[in-house]
Amino acid sequence: MASSPNALPNFAQTVQGPTLIGLFLNLILYGTFISQAHFYFSTFKRDQRWFKIFIASLVFFETINSVFAMYYSYDRLVNNFGDMPAQAVSNWAFGIGPLTNGIIAMSVQTFFAWRVKVLTGQGWMMVAITFLSVVSSLAAMAIFFVAAILIPSPTVSAAQIFRPVVITWLVGSALADTLISAVLVFHLRQNRSAFSTTNDAINRIIRLTVQTGVITSVWAIIDLGVYLGDSTAHHVIFNLSLAKLYSNSLLSSLNSREGWKYTSALDASGRSEDATRGPQRIRPPNVVFSSQSVRPEVYIDIESHELRDTSADAKRAADTTTSGYYRNSDNAKQSVTL
Repeated sequence: MASSPNALPNFAQTVQGPTLIGLFLNLILYGTFISQAHFYFSTFKRDQRWFKIFIASLVFFETINSVFAMYYSYDRLVNNFGDMPAQAVSNWAFGIGPLTNGIIAMSVQTFFAWRVKVLTGQGWMMVAITFLSVVSSLAAMAIFFVAAILIPSPTVSAAQIFRPVVITWLVGSALADTLISAVLVFHLRQNRSAFSTTNDAINRIIRLTVQTGVITSVWAIIDLGVYLGDSTAHHVIFNLSLAKLYSNSLLSSLNSREGWKYTSALDASGRSEDATRGPQRIRPPNVVFSSQSVRPEVYIDIESHELRDTSADAKRAADTTTSGYYRNSDNAKQSVTL
């Protein structure tokens, strides 16, 4: 039977359906994130206290993000079941998604901007990344302000007023992620050495950097493309899971420090590197990536085949051995950490 010309569109299918699929992806990635967070707290117990607080705050905001996403879907699909006009509008809870997304993305991107500063020593690069991140996050937070305060229940058509803000949000986020990946990869490639083990470690770090940075930037670009090319809410499928990709990429980078240790010199004392600095500068075998003061010692063994019967000569030989040891040990201590 043909539908009536005056029949309302199936907003439950075109609006709330994509939102529900996005919620499924959100919760799947939330489970992955919680698993990674548990691994981090149980493995890297010696990381700085402030950084543990930072990770705990990400857990808090990610939980808020998922809880309100579930509440929104329940309110639209259960509390307003069968009410087709209600399916065409959102409620104030929908704005929590962009708000927490902006906070999480800015936190993660700022961390990677700091890592770029530590690795390259280029403060202006950190400023550029931070600027893009802040602009993007402010745009995301503006959506919450409009959706939760100015227009508490925007319709699908009214949501078009968000278009310039959404474009600013997603473009800024993608640019920041791309810049982070490009700078880190370029710097790491410039620091290759003659040691094959060193190059293998650098290649692993490059692959991890590209994977974590490209995933978030490509996801944001896909979200933007679907948003601009489709009048329905299909872009929400990608938008609701964007925050989880940022948190998972950060914890993936931090937890991979376990794999950056050389198997020939595992740190039996359980030390971990400083999370804010990333992996230490790659060294030859028998060196462990660690934030603690693990300093290689160089011993100089001086043998003399010339027999002398003078105590003064023996004393000078001992002094030479001692001074040679400390001089070479001091030189070995002058290592630059990343």
